[in-house]
Amino acid sequence: MSQPLLSIVIPTKNRYDCLKKFVELFHSVYTSSEIQLAISDNSDDNSDFLAFLSTVDDKRILYTYTAEHISVGENSDRAILLSTGEYVNFIGDDDADQREIIDVARFMKRYGIESLNCYRCKYVWPNLKNKVFNYGGSLTIRRSGKKLINVNIESELVHVLRSGASSYGKLPCVYNGIVKRTVLDEIYSRTGTFFPGPSPDMANAIALSLVVKKHCFLDYPVSWAGACVKSGGGMGAMHKHALPIEDASWLPAGCAENWETVLPHFWTAATVWAESAMKALRRMDREDLLRSKFCVESVYGRFLVYSFSDRQRIRSLLKNASLPKVAKAYISAWFSRFMAFWKNLTLTTIGRAGSFRMIKDINDVVECEKYIHNNYPIKIEKWT
Repeated sequence: MSQPLLSIVIPTKNRYDCLKKFVELFHSVYTSSEIQLAISDNSDDNSDFLAFLSTVDDKRILYTYTAEHISVGENSDRAILLSTGEYVNFIGDDDADQREIIDVARFMKRYGIESLNCYRCKYVWPNLKNKVFNYGGSLTIRRSGKKLINVNIESELVHVLRSGASSYGKLPCVYNGIVKRTVLDEIYSRTGTFFPGPSPDMANAIALSLVVKKHCFLDYPVSWAGACVKSGGGMGAMHKHALPIEDASWLPAGCAENWETVLPHFWTAATVWAESAMKALRRMDREDLLRSKFCVESVYGRFLVYSFSDRQRIRSLLKNASLPKVAKAYISAWFSRFMAFWKNLTLTTIGRAGSFRMIKDINDVVECEKYIHNNYPIKIEKWT
Protein backbone atom coordinates (compact mmCIF):
# COMPACT_ATOMS: atom_id res chain seq x y z
CA MET A 1 0.00 0.00 0.00
CA SER A 2 1.34 3.44 -0.92
CA GLN A 3 1.99 6.04 1.77
CA PRO A 4 -1.22 7.90 2.69
CA LEU A 5 -1.15 11.66 2.48
CA LEU A 6 -2.65 12.20 5.93
CA SER A 7 -2.70 10.21 9.16
CA ILE A 8 -5.20 11.06 11.88
CA VAL A 9 -3.72 9.76 15.13
CA ILE A 10 -5.57 9.18 18.41
CA PRO A 11 -4.13 8.07 21.75
CA THR A 12 -6.95 6.71 23.90
CA LYS A 13 -7.60 5.37 27.37
CA ASN A 14 -10.94 4.21 28.77
CA ARG A 15 -13.09 6.45 26.56
CA TYR A 16 -14.51 4.05 24.02
CA ASP A 17 -17.94 5.70 24.02
CA CYS A 18 -16.41 8.76 22.36
CA LEU A 19 -13.82 6.92 20.26
CA LYS A 20 -16.35 4.58 18.64
CA LYS A 21 -18.30 7.55 17.31
CA PHE A 22 -15.22 9.00 15.64
CA VAL A 23 -14.38 5.63 14.10
CA GLU A 24 -17.93 5.54 12.71
CA LEU A 25 -17.44 9.05 11.33
CA PHE A 26 -14.11 8.13 9.78
CA HIS A 27 -15.42 4.96 8.18
CA SER A 28 -18.62 6.48 6.78
CA VAL A 29 -17.58 10.02 5.80
CA TYR A 30 -13.81 10.05 5.23
CA THR A 31 -13.89 8.01 2.06
CA SER A 32 -10.52 8.98 0.53
CA SER A 33 -7.83 6.30 0.28
CA GLU A 34 -5.29 9.08 1.01
CA ILE A 35 -6.31 9.23 4.66
CA GLN A 36 -5.46 6.88 7.53
CA LEU A 37 -6.54 6.48 11.16
CA ALA A 38 -3.99 5.26 13.75
CA ILE A 39 -5.13 4.46 17.31
CA SER A 40 -2.88 3.73 20.28
CA ASP A 41 -4.92 2.25 23.13
CA ASN A 42 -3.88 2.10 26.78
CA SER A 43 -7.27 1.21 28.23
CA ASP A 44 -7.65 -1.18 31.14
CA ASP A 45 -9.53 -3.73 29.01
CA ASN A 46 -9.81 -3.51 25.22
CA SER A 47 -12.04 -6.53 24.58
CA ASP A 48 -15.10 -4.35 23.96
CA PHE A 49 -13.27 -2.19 21.43
CA LEU A 50 -11.78 -5.20 19.64
CA ALA A 51 -15.29 -6.57 19.19
CA PHE A 52 -16.38 -3.20 17.80
CA LEU A 53 -13.44 -2.99 15.39
CA SER A 54 -14.26 -6.45 14.05
CA THR A 55 -17.52 -5.01 12.71
CA VAL A 56 -15.70 -2.19 10.90
CA ASP A 57 -14.10 -3.43 7.69
CA ASP A 58 -11.64 -0.64 6.97
CA LYS A 59 -8.01 -1.41 6.16
CA ARG A 60 -7.15 2.28 6.60
CA ILE A 61 -7.50 1.87 10.38
CA LEU A 62 -4.35 0.89 12.30
CA TYR A 63 -4.63 -0.17 15.94
CA THR A 64 -2.19 -1.04 18.70
CA TYR A 65 -2.82 -1.88 22.34
CA THR A 66 -0.57 -1.52 25.39
CA ALA A 67 -1.81 -3.26 28.53
CA GLU A 68 0.67 -1.84 31.04
CA HIS A 69 0.16 1.72 32.20
CA ILE A 70 2.04 4.37 30.24
CA SER A 71 1.94 8.16 30.35
CA VAL A 72 -0.27 10.16 28.00
CA GLY A 73 2.89 11.42 26.32
CA GLU A 74 4.17 7.92 25.61
CA ASN A 75 0.75 6.83 24.35
CA SER A 76 0.75 9.86 22.06
CA ASP A 77 4.22 8.96 20.76
CA ARG A 78 3.06 5.44 19.99
CA ALA A 79 0.08 6.73 18.04
CA ILE A 80 2.30 8.83 15.77
CA LEU A 81 4.90 6.07 15.39
CA LEU A 82 2.13 3.67 14.35
CA SER A 83 0.99 6.01 11.58
CA THR A 84 2.62 6.31 8.14
CA GLY A 85 1.08 9.40 6.53
CA GLU A 86 3.10 12.19 4.93
CA TYR A 87 1.22 14.63 7.16
CA VAL A 88 -0.09 14.01 10.68
CA ASN A 89 -3.16 15.30 12.50
CA PHE A 90 -3.43 14.49 16.21
CA ILE A 91 -6.78 14.55 18.00
CA GLY A 92 -8.14 13.40 21.34
CA ASP A 93 -10.64 10.58 21.42
CA ASP A 94 -13.42 13.07 22.19
CA ASP A 95 -12.39 15.46 19.37
CA ALA A 96 -13.04 15.24 15.63
CA ASP A 97 -12.11 16.63 12.22
CA GLN A 98 -14.13 17.91 9.31
CA ARG A 99 -14.17 15.77 6.18
CA GLU A 100 -12.45 18.64 4.34
CA ILE A 101 -9.24 17.98 6.26
CA ILE A 102 -7.89 15.83 3.41
CA ASP A 103 -8.41 18.75 1.00
CA VAL A 104 -6.46 20.99 3.37
CA ALA A 105 -3.62 18.45 3.46
CA ARG A 106 -3.55 18.35 -0.35
CA PHE A 107 -3.33 22.15 -0.40
CA MET A 108 -0.47 22.09 2.10
CA LYS A 109 1.51 19.64 0.01
CA ARG A 110 0.91 21.61 -3.18
CA TYR A 111 2.27 24.83 -1.66
CA GLY A 112 5.00 23.41 0.58
CA ILE A 113 3.31 24.28 3.88
CA GLU A 114 4.94 22.36 6.73
CA SER A 115 2.34 22.97 9.41
CA LEU A 116 -1.13 24.40 9.86
CA ASN A 117 -3.06 25.37 12.97
CA CYS A 118 -6.73 26.35 12.89
CA TYR A 119 -9.55 28.03 14.76
CA ARG A 120 -11.14 25.42 17.01
CA CYS A 121 -14.81 25.40 17.78
CA LYS A 122 -15.88 23.43 20.85
CA TYR A 123 -18.19 20.46 21.12
CA VAL A 124 -19.41 19.38 24.57
CA TRP A 125 -20.57 15.78 24.85
CA PRO A 126 -23.99 15.24 26.48
CA ASN A 127 -22.47 13.47 29.50
CA LEU A 128 -20.61 16.59 30.65
CA LYS A 129 -22.46 18.67 33.22
CA ASN A 130 -20.92 21.99 34.21
CA LYS A 131 -21.38 23.20 37.80
CA VAL A 132 -22.87 26.47 36.59
CA PHE A 133 -23.98 26.15 32.97
CA ASN A 134 -25.96 23.42 31.24
CA TYR A 135 -24.25 23.08 27.87
CA GLY A 136 -23.96 19.31 27.50
CA GLY A 137 -24.65 18.19 23.93
CA SER A 138 -23.79 21.58 22.42
CA LEU A 139 -21.55 23.05 19.74
CA THR A 140 -20.11 26.54 20.24
CA ILE A 141 -18.88 28.05 16.99
CA ARG A 142 -18.35 31.51 15.53
CA ARG A 143 -18.59 32.89 12.07
CA SER A 144 -15.10 32.89 10.61
CA GLY A 145 -13.48 34.53 7.64
CA LYS A 146 -12.15 31.13 6.50
CA LYS A 147 -8.90 32.87 5.61
CA LEU A 148 -5.48 31.25 5.45
CA ILE A 149 -2.88 33.40 7.21
CA ASN A 150 0.91 33.15 7.08
CA VAL A 151 2.20 33.20 10.66
CA ASN A 152 5.42 34.82 11.84
CA ILE A 153 6.45 31.97 14.14
CA GLU A 154 9.21 33.89 15.94
CA SER A 155 6.97 36.75 17.06
CA GLU A 156 4.13 34.37 17.95
CA LEU A 157 6.50 32.31 20.10
CA VAL A 158 7.67 35.41 21.96
CA HIS A 159 4.02 36.34 22.59
CA VAL A 160 3.27 32.86 23.97
CA LEU A 161 6.32 32.86 26.26
CA ARG A 162 5.59 36.33 27.59
CA SER A 163 2.11 35.14 28.52
CA GLY A 164 3.66 32.36 30.62
CA ALA A 165 2.41 29.81 28.07
CA SER A 166 -1.22 30.56 28.88
CA SER A 167 -2.04 29.16 25.43
CA TYR A 168 -0.10 28.21 22.33
CA GLY A 169 -1.95 30.76 20.21
CA LYS A 170 -1.29 30.39 16.50
CA LEU A 171 1.90 28.37 16.94
CA PRO A 172 2.28 25.16 14.92
CA CYS A 173 0.91 22.17 16.81
CA VAL A 174 0.07 18.63 15.73
CA TYR A 175 -2.84 18.60 18.20
CA ASN A 176 -5.90 19.74 16.22
CA GLY A 177 -3.43 20.80 13.53
CA ILE A 178 -1.66 19.27 10.56
CA VAL A 179 2.12 18.84 10.52
CA LYS A 180 4.49 17.33 7.98
CA ARG A 181 6.01 14.11 9.27
CA THR A 182 9.60 15.08 8.44
CA VAL A 183 9.29 18.06 10.81
CA LEU A 184 7.92 15.86 13.60
CA ASP A 185 10.73 13.39 12.99
CA GLU A 186 13.28 16.16 13.55
CA ILE A 187 11.87 16.80 17.02
CA TYR A 188 11.86 13.07 17.76
CA SER A 189 15.49 12.68 16.69
CA ARG A 190 16.56 15.56 18.95
CA THR A 191 14.51 14.75 22.06
CA GLY A 192 13.41 11.11 21.79
CA THR A 193 9.75 12.13 21.74
CA PHE A 194 7.32 14.21 19.70
CA PHE A 195 6.13 15.77 22.97
CA PRO A 196 9.10 16.97 25.08
CA GLY A 197 7.02 17.97 28.11
CA PRO A 198 4.22 16.60 30.32
CA SER A 199 1.38 18.29 28.40
CA PRO A 200 1.62 16.99 24.81
CA ASP A 201 -0.08 19.92 23.07
CA MET A 202 1.99 22.73 24.57
CA ALA A 203 5.27 20.78 24.49
CA ASN A 204 4.78 19.90 20.83
CA ALA A 205 3.81 23.47 19.91
CA ILE A 206 6.93 24.98 21.49
CA ALA A 207 9.21 22.36 19.92
CA LEU A 208 7.65 22.73 16.47
CA SER A 209 8.00 26.51 16.60
CA LEU A 210 11.76 26.03 16.72
CA VAL A 211 12.01 23.87 13.59
CA VAL A 212 9.07 24.75 11.29
CA LYS A 213 9.86 27.17 8.47
CA LYS A 214 6.49 27.63 6.72
CA HIS A 215 3.42 27.72 8.92
CA CYS A 216 -0.15 28.94 8.39
CA PHE A 217 -3.23 29.56 10.50
CA LEU A 218 -6.64 28.67 9.07
CA ASP A 219 -9.61 30.63 10.38
CA TYR A 220 -11.90 27.62 10.06
CA PRO A 221 -12.44 24.62 12.39
CA VAL A 222 -11.10 21.85 10.16
CA SER A 223 -10.06 20.08 13.39
CA TRP A 224 -11.87 20.80 16.61
CA ALA A 225 -11.93 20.12 20.32
CA GLY A 226 -14.38 18.00 22.25
CA ALA A 227 -14.97 17.84 25.98
CA CYS A 228 -16.44 14.84 27.78
CA VAL A 229 -16.77 13.92 31.42
CA LYS A 230 -13.37 12.13 31.50
CA SER A 231 -11.30 14.61 29.47
CA GLY A 232 -9.07 17.46 30.60
CA GLY A 233 -11.59 19.97 29.30
CA GLY A 234 -14.32 18.13 31.15
CA MET A 235 -12.36 18.15 34.39
CA GLY A 236 -11.93 21.91 34.02
CA ALA A 237 -15.64 22.42 33.45
CA MET A 238 -16.39 20.45 36.62
CA HIS A 239 -13.64 22.27 38.55
CA LYS A 240 -11.65 19.05 39.06
CA HIS A 241 -8.58 20.27 37.19
CA ALA A 242 -6.20 20.79 40.13
CA LEU A 243 -4.36 18.17 42.18
CA PRO A 244 -0.91 17.28 43.51
CA ILE A 245 1.51 16.30 40.75
CA GLU A 246 2.11 12.93 42.39
CA ASP A 247 -1.59 12.09 41.93
CA ALA A 248 -1.60 12.90 38.20
CA SER A 249 -0.95 9.32 37.04
CA TRP A 250 -1.04 10.26 33.34
CA LEU A 251 2.13 12.40 33.63
CA PRO A 252 5.55 10.98 32.66
CA ALA A 253 7.65 9.13 35.22
CA GLY A 254 9.90 11.49 37.15
CA CYS A 255 7.73 14.51 36.39
CA ALA A 256 7.27 15.46 40.05
CA GLU A 257 10.98 15.13 40.85
CA ASN A 258 12.03 17.23 37.86
CA TRP A 259 9.32 19.90 38.13
CA GLU A 260 10.59 23.43 37.49
CA THR A 261 11.47 25.05 40.82
CA VAL A 262 9.99 28.42 39.83
CA LEU A 263 6.53 26.88 39.36
CA PRO A 264 4.00 25.87 42.01
CA HIS A 265 4.40 22.13 42.66
CA PHE A 266 0.80 21.46 41.71
CA TRP A 267 -1.03 20.26 38.59
CA THR A 268 -3.34 22.85 37.02
CA ALA A 269 -3.76 24.08 33.45
CA ALA A 270 -1.57 27.11 34.21
CA THR A 271 1.28 25.15 35.80
CA VAL A 272 1.41 22.14 33.48
CA TRP A 273 1.40 24.28 30.33
CA ALA A 274 4.17 26.45 31.75
CA GLU A 275 6.13 23.36 32.80
CA SER A 276 5.70 21.85 29.34
CA ALA A 277 6.87 25.01 27.57
CA MET A 278 9.92 25.28 29.81
CA LYS A 279 10.85 21.62 29.41
CA ALA A 280 10.44 21.82 25.62
CA LEU A 281 12.78 24.82 25.44
CA ARG A 282 15.36 23.01 27.54
CA ARG A 283 15.20 19.80 25.53
CA MET A 284 15.41 21.71 22.26
CA ASP A 285 18.53 23.53 23.59
CA ARG A 286 16.87 26.96 23.67
CA GLU A 287 17.29 27.92 27.31
CA ASP A 288 18.21 31.40 26.06
CA LEU A 289 14.52 31.94 25.25
CA LEU A 290 13.57 30.62 28.67
CA ARG A 291 15.82 33.17 30.37
CA SER A 292 15.02 36.15 28.16
CA LYS A 293 11.36 35.73 27.13
CA PHE A 294 9.47 33.51 29.55
CA CYS A 295 7.36 35.45 32.07
CA VAL A 296 6.78 33.28 35.11
CA GLU A 297 4.81 36.08 36.80
CA SER A 298 2.04 35.50 34.27
CA VAL A 299 1.75 31.95 35.62
CA TYR A 300 1.56 33.23 39.19
CA GLY A 301 -1.19 35.71 38.34
CA ARG A 302 -3.35 33.06 36.68
CA PHE A 303 -2.69 30.59 39.50
CA LEU A 304 -3.97 33.11 42.06
CA VAL A 305 -7.17 33.55 40.06
CA TYR A 306 -7.97 29.96 39.12
CA SER A 307 -6.43 28.16 42.15
CA PHE A 308 -6.94 30.71 44.91
CA SER A 309 -7.71 28.07 47.54
CA ASP A 310 -4.20 26.67 46.97
CA ARG A 311 -2.48 30.07 47.10
CA GLN A 312 -0.15 28.94 49.91
CA ARG A 313 1.67 26.85 47.30
CA ILE A 314 2.85 30.00 45.55
CA ARG A 315 3.63 32.24 48.53
CA SER A 316 7.36 31.52 48.70
CA LEU A 317 7.74 31.94 44.93
CA LEU A 318 6.32 35.46 45.02
CA LYS A 319 9.30 36.67 47.06
CA ASN A 320 11.52 36.57 43.98
CA ALA A 321 8.89 37.74 41.50
CA SER A 322 8.09 41.14 40.02
CA LEU A 323 4.90 41.98 41.90
CA PRO A 324 3.71 44.56 39.33
CA LYS A 325 3.92 41.85 36.64
CA VAL A 326 2.03 39.42 38.90
CA ALA A 327 -0.64 42.06 39.53
CA LYS A 328 -0.98 42.77 35.82
CA ALA A 329 -1.41 39.05 35.05
CA TYR A 330 -3.84 38.69 37.96
CA ILE A 331 -6.08 41.50 36.67
CA SER A 332 -5.88 40.18 33.11
CA ALA A 333 -6.86 36.68 34.24
CA TRP A 334 -9.83 37.99 36.20
CA PHE A 335 -10.97 39.98 33.19
CA SER A 336 -10.67 36.91 30.95
CA ARG A 337 -12.58 34.83 33.49
CA PHE A 338 -15.37 37.40 33.70
CA MET A 339 -15.65 37.63 29.90
CA ALA A 340 -15.75 33.83 29.62
CA PHE A 341 -18.50 33.72 32.27
CA TRP A 342 -20.50 36.41 30.49
CA LYS A 343 -20.13 34.67 27.13
CA ASN A 344 -21.22 31.32 28.55
CA LEU A 345 -24.15 32.91 30.36
CA THR A 346 -25.32 34.64 27.17
CA LEU A 347 -24.79 31.56 25.02
CA THR A 348 -26.69 29.21 27.33
CA THR A 349 -29.49 31.76 27.80
CA ILE A 350 -30.14 33.06 24.27
CA GLY A 351 -27.82 30.94 22.13
CA ARG A 352 -25.73 33.87 20.86
CA ALA A 353 -22.86 36.02 22.11
CA GLY A 354 -21.37 38.41 19.57
CA SER A 355 -20.16 36.30 16.64
CA PHE A 356 -20.54 33.07 18.63
CA ARG A 357 -23.50 30.71 18.45
CA MET A 358 -24.39 27.74 20.60
CA ILE A 359 -26.25 24.91 18.91
CA LYS A 360 -27.82 22.47 21.34
CA ASP A 361 -29.08 18.88 21.17
CA ILE A 362 -26.09 17.54 19.24
CA ASN A 363 -25.60 13.98 20.46
CA ASP A 364 -22.14 13.07 19.16
CA VAL A 365 -19.29 14.03 16.83
CA VAL A 366 -21.03 12.45 13.83
CA GLU A 367 -23.91 14.90 14.16
CA CYS A 368 -21.54 17.75 14.97
CA GLU A 369 -19.36 17.22 11.88
CA LYS A 370 -22.45 17.04 9.68
CA TYR A 371 -23.83 20.27 11.14
CA ILE A 372 -20.60 22.18 10.53
CA HIS A 373 -20.25 20.74 7.01
CA ASN A 374 -23.80 21.76 6.06
CA ASN A 375 -23.91 25.17 7.74
CA TYR A 376 -20.32 26.40 7.52
CA PRO A 377 -19.06 25.28 4.10
CA ILE A 378 -15.50 26.06 3.06
CA LYS A 379 -14.08 26.59 -0.43
CA ILE A 380 -10.38 25.89 -0.42
CA GLU A 381 -9.89 27.06 -3.98
CA LYS A 382 -10.41 30.64 -2.77
CA TRP A 383 -7.02 30.54 -1.04
CA THR A 384 -5.07 30.32 -4.29
